[in-house]
This record gives sequence, C-alpha cells and structure tokens, in this order.
Amino acid sequence: MEGHGPGRPPRRTEAQQERLEDILDSGLVANGLDSGVWTSPMIAWVLESESGVTYHAGHVRKRLHKMDLSLQRPRRLLARADAREQDR
Repeated sequence: MEGHGPGRPPRRTEAQQERLEDILDSGLVANGLDSGVWTSPMIAWVLESESGVTYHAGHVRKRLHKMDLSLQRPRRLLARADAREQDR
C-alpha cells in the first residue's frame, strides 16, 4: 500500500475534511468568533462544537499543514516609529 504509513487509519471522513474547509472558508464571525485570526485552539473548539470530537491544538496544526495551510503571524508596527523605516 504505497503512500500509507503504519498506524491507525484516520477516523475523520472525507465529508468531515470538507466541513473543516468550509468552516475555515466561512470565517470567524460566521462561527461565532470575533478575534480577527484563526488559532489552532479556536479551530479545535469549532470542530468539537460541530462534531462532538475533541481535537488537540497540535493535531489541528498537523491537519492544517496537510491541507497546505500555514501559520501566518501579523507584523507588528510601532506607533511612533518612522513608517518608511518599518517598510524595509
């Protein structure tokens, strides 16, 4: 079985994977959150409320990585700094 690693097969179905993609595409506000950016614990909370299955935040990150999604961190800007210097 090429492409399959050892261990337990995933318990999530293709429909559950599509639901995760729909949740992420619909955004935070549609899922009752208003923080501005998704975090792994937030996604785990939404998945638990949707399916009743509890996911660890680290596992959520692994699932997102398999979906070719990556962590994005906001760039901090200093309020009183020179804007041209910060754009370098």
